[in-house]
Amino acid sequence: MSNSPFLFIFRHFCAKSVANRNSREKMKLGLGNIRNLDDALSVYDDMSRARPLPNVKQFNQLLSRVVNLKECSAAIYLFEDISCNLGIYVDEYTMNIAINSYCLSNRADFGFSILGWFFKLGCVPNVITFSTLLKGLFRENKINEAQELFRKMVKEELCELSVVTYGTVIDGLCKAGNVAIVGFYMNDKHK
Repeated sequence: MSNSPFLFIFRHFCAKSVANRNSREKMKLGLGNIRNLDDALSVYDDMSRARPLPNVKQFNQLLSRVVNLKECSAAIYLFEDISCNLGIYVDEYTMNIAINSYCLSNRADFGFSILGWFFKLGCVPNVITFSTLLKGLFRENKINEAQELFRKMVKEELCELSVVTYGTVIDGLCKAGNVAIVGFYMNDKHK
């Protein structure tokens, strides 16, 4: 991942983008003022060159902003650069952002690979992690896989289910035309 051609082009773009801004504009630009991907890349370049490096919380804020701009591919590559090249110790929040980015990019399978990082780093996935993966599976119309994950979440008590989790399952099943199954799942949980 760290030697991908995209990261080379990405870093080159960051360097050009930053070179084109005068230092006064860059100082005004902060995480809260990011309006587009160019702004985000400029801020990221500043952050990645700072010594000492900013903490993971600041990188998480930037990643969240990039996802909010609907630039999931860029968020994925930033995540890879942060975790692999900069050596920032990512936390649960960072990994949830990466999972969400993959799911929004219709790559829930890669989201599950990030789930492996949770365990490798000794972190515990939470309801947000599993709800995001459920939503990603439903988004890709992988209804059987989503149902299996939900069953596993309930049976093995992987996390405490939330209203969002139930809403995700209900929405996904209804959109897939499986309205009758919704009642079954909701009744099955309370037995």
